[in-house]
Amino acid sequence: MFIIHLVLLKIMLTHKVIDRSIADQLLARKRNGLTVYERLIPLFEAETPILIDEIITHVNSASFDAFRSAAHKLKGSASVLGASELTELASAINLAGLNQELPDMALINALPGAFERFVSEARHLCGAKA
Repeated sequence: MFIIHLVLLKIMLTHKVIDRSIADQLLARKRNGLTVYERLIPLFEAETPILIDEIITHVNSASFDAFRSAAHKLKGSASVLGASELTELASAINLAGLNQELPDMALINALPGAFERFVSEARHLCGAKA
Protein backbone atom coordinates (compact mmCIF):
# COMPACT_ATOMS: atom_id res chain seq x y z
CA MET A 1 0.00 0.00 0.00
CA PHE A 2 2.88 2.36 0.83
CA ILE A 3 4.41 1.88 -2.64
CA ILE A 4 1.09 2.67 -4.29
CA HIS A 5 0.83 5.94 -2.41
CA LEU A 6 4.40 6.81 -3.43
CA VAL A 7 3.56 6.15 -7.10
CA LEU A 8 0.46 8.33 -6.93
CA LEU A 9 2.38 11.05 -5.09
CA LYS A 10 5.14 10.97 -7.70
CA ILE A 11 2.61 11.30 -10.51
CA MET A 12 0.81 14.17 -8.77
CA LEU A 13 4.04 16.05 -8.05
CA THR A 14 5.63 15.69 -11.46
CA HIS A 15 2.49 16.05 -13.60
CA LYS A 16 4.64 14.53 -16.35
CA VAL A 17 2.31 13.03 -18.91
CA ILE A 18 4.90 12.72 -21.69
CA ASP A 19 8.66 12.25 -21.58
CA ARG A 20 9.57 14.86 -24.18
CA SER A 21 13.00 13.39 -24.87
CA ILE A 22 11.40 10.14 -26.07
CA ALA A 23 8.62 11.93 -27.95
CA ASP A 24 11.10 14.25 -29.64
CA GLN A 25 13.22 11.31 -30.82
CA LEU A 26 10.17 9.65 -32.35
CA LEU A 27 9.00 12.93 -33.87
CA ALA A 28 12.40 13.48 -35.47
CA ARG A 29 12.29 10.18 -37.38
CA LYS A 30 10.25 10.54 -40.55
CA ARG A 31 9.42 8.09 -43.33
CA ASN A 32 6.98 8.54 -46.20
CA GLY A 33 5.90 11.89 -44.82
CA LEU A 34 4.96 10.69 -41.31
CA THR A 35 6.97 10.61 -38.13
CA VAL A 36 7.28 7.42 -36.11
CA TYR A 37 5.15 9.12 -33.45
CA GLU A 38 2.40 9.92 -35.96
CA ARG A 39 2.36 6.27 -37.02
CA LEU A 40 2.35 4.79 -33.51
CA ILE A 41 -0.11 7.08 -31.70
CA PRO A 42 -3.21 5.86 -33.61
CA LEU A 43 -2.27 2.22 -32.87
CA PHE A 44 -1.71 3.02 -29.21
CA GLU A 45 -4.97 4.94 -29.12
CA ALA A 46 -6.87 1.97 -30.56
CA GLU A 47 -5.26 -0.78 -28.46
CA THR A 48 -4.80 0.83 -25.05
CA PRO A 49 -8.50 1.03 -24.06
CA ILE A 50 -8.69 -2.73 -24.64
CA LEU A 51 -5.71 -3.29 -22.34
CA ILE A 52 -7.19 -1.00 -19.69
CA ASP A 53 -10.47 -2.92 -19.86
CA GLU A 54 -8.55 -6.19 -19.52
CA ILE A 55 -6.73 -4.88 -16.46
CA ILE A 56 -10.00 -3.76 -14.85
CA THR A 57 -11.76 -7.06 -15.62
CA HIS A 58 -8.89 -9.18 -14.31
CA VAL A 59 -8.42 -7.06 -11.18
CA ASN A 60 -12.13 -7.40 -10.43
CA SER A 61 -11.87 -11.19 -10.74
CA ALA A 62 -8.56 -11.29 -8.81
CA SER A 63 -6.79 -12.95 -11.77
CA PHE A 64 -3.29 -11.90 -10.75
CA ASP A 65 -1.37 -13.31 -13.72
CA ALA A 66 -3.89 -11.96 -16.22
CA PHE A 67 -3.92 -8.38 -14.90
CA ARG A 68 -0.15 -8.48 -14.44
CA SER A 69 0.29 -9.55 -18.06
CA ALA A 70 -2.01 -6.80 -19.38
CA ALA A 71 -0.30 -4.20 -17.16
CA HIS A 72 3.10 -5.40 -18.39
CA LYS A 73 1.99 -4.93 -22.02
CA LEU A 74 0.66 -1.47 -21.21
CA LYS A 75 3.86 -0.54 -19.40
CA GLY A 76 5.94 -1.60 -22.40
CA SER A 77 3.95 0.22 -25.05
CA ALA A 78 3.53 3.32 -22.90
CA SER A 79 7.24 3.53 -22.13
CA VAL A 80 8.18 3.24 -25.83
CA LEU A 81 6.03 6.31 -26.57
CA GLY A 82 7.15 8.27 -23.51
CA ALA A 83 3.76 8.08 -21.77
CA SER A 84 5.29 8.66 -18.33
CA GLU A 85 2.16 8.74 -16.21
CA LEU A 86 0.72 5.60 -17.83
CA THR A 87 4.06 3.82 -17.52
CA GLU A 88 4.20 4.55 -13.78
CA LEU A 89 0.64 3.38 -13.19
CA ALA A 90 1.07 0.21 -15.26
CA SER A 91 4.35 -0.54 -13.53
CA ALA A 92 2.74 -0.33 -10.08
CA ILE A 93 -0.16 -2.56 -11.19
CA ASN A 94 2.30 -5.03 -12.71
CA LEU A 95 4.25 -5.11 -9.45
CA ALA A 96 1.10 -5.85 -7.47
CA GLY A 97 0.36 -8.77 -9.78
CA LEU A 98 3.89 -10.10 -9.40
CA ASN A 99 3.40 -10.00 -5.63
CA GLN A 100 0.02 -11.77 -5.97
CA GLU A 101 -1.71 -8.69 -4.52
CA LEU A 102 -4.60 -6.65 -5.82
CA PRO A 103 -3.58 -3.12 -6.78
CA ASP A 104 -5.13 -0.17 -5.02
CA MET A 105 -8.24 0.91 -6.93
CA ALA A 106 -6.84 4.44 -7.09
CA LEU A 107 -4.27 3.13 -9.57
CA ILE A 108 -6.93 1.38 -11.64
CA ASN A 109 -9.22 4.41 -11.58
CA ALA A 110 -6.35 6.65 -12.71
CA LEU A 111 -5.69 4.68 -15.93
CA PRO A 112 -8.44 6.12 -18.20
CA GLY A 113 -7.61 9.71 -17.30
CA ALA A 114 -3.88 9.15 -17.76
CA PHE A 115 -4.58 7.60 -21.16
CA GLU A 116 -6.76 10.54 -22.24
CA ARG A 117 -4.17 13.08 -21.08
CA PHE A 118 -1.42 11.28 -22.98
CA VAL A 119 -3.43 11.01 -26.21
CA SER A 120 -4.34 14.68 -26.01
CA GLU A 121 -0.73 15.79 -25.51
CA ALA A 122 0.58 13.35 -28.12
CA ARG A 123 -1.90 14.63 -30.71
CA HIS A 124 -0.86 18.16 -29.89
CA LEU A 125 2.81 17.27 -30.36
CA CYS A 126 2.07 15.58 -33.68
CA GLY A 127 0.15 18.64 -34.85
CA ALA A 128 2.87 21.01 -33.68
CA LYS A 129 5.53 19.12 -35.66
CA ALA A 130 3.46 18.74 -38.83
